[in-house]
Amino acid sequence: MSGIEPQDSSAEELVQQGRPTIIVLLERSEGLREAARLLAQIQGMQRIARGVFQYNMSYTKLRTSRDLPKHVALRKTRSIPRVREAVGDASPARTYALVTYRFENPTAKQKKVVQRLRRRAPAVRLRPGVLLFPHIRAGESRKQFGVESERPPIGSLDFTRRLSELCAQVHRLTKLRLANPGDTMFVNEAIESTIASASEAMEERLRVLRGATKDEGIPTRKLRERYKEISRDFKDLKMTASVIRHVWGYDSGSRLRRVYDLLLGTRRAISDRAA
Repeated sequence: MSGIEPQDSSAEELVQQGRPTIIVLLERSEGLREAARLLAQIQGMQRIARGVFQYNMSYTKLRTSRDLPKHVALRKTRSIPRVREAVGDASPARTYALVTYRFENPTAKQKKVVQRLRRRAPAVRLRPGVLLFPHIRAGESRKQFGVESERPPIGSLDFTRRLSELCAQVHRLTKLRLANPGDTMFVNEAIESTIASASEAMEERLRVLRGATKDEGIPTRKLRERYKEISRDFKDLKMTASVIRHVWGYDSGSRLRRVYDLLLGTRRAISDRAA
């Protein structure tokens, strides 16, 4: 999970010109087009991906002189602090990698692979197709998150490589820091939304599976296979939640316990049916 230079050469060339600012729009789909149009009219603004722009002039002057759409702004930095050096009041010093991806016409298989990769990636979703990964030094990653385990967390580099193999259009920008400390609030909101979305989706899968135990037309073997898949995904969710708690301090314990209780109840329902 160590940070290296972006895979996309054009994006890298953009970032190397001085210290430009990366702006990620947080507007919902219905407001994105107008927000993007407003940014595109600003001198020195360049579009990198859908909802993601680079500003090559003074962001401080821009922010104080114009009413900008809701966004997160990031600047290039040279240093990557240790996780324990970027907590609490020092959290604005935290560094990130930003990954944007897009498929022309995604297939069902591509969507499924992306979902699986997302479950193992300790990243937060800023907007569709835009993920924010924390930079974690290699030594810390091995010590804290079990990189040598069977299913370690997927960092921004591996995530980018695997999406490229799926023929996605991918940009990866590394060593970024929040340009405006106040944007920490937006990142925290994105963390909560990401965890909530993942856990609620898993809860729904378990409710559907538990309901399927009452359908005598579905073989018990099939139910066990589906349960095994959800159980594996829950382990991935716990792993990524652990990284997020260690890096950002966000505790998702109550949500995970609710999913775990549903997992146990579903397993009992399958066992009772087989008895």
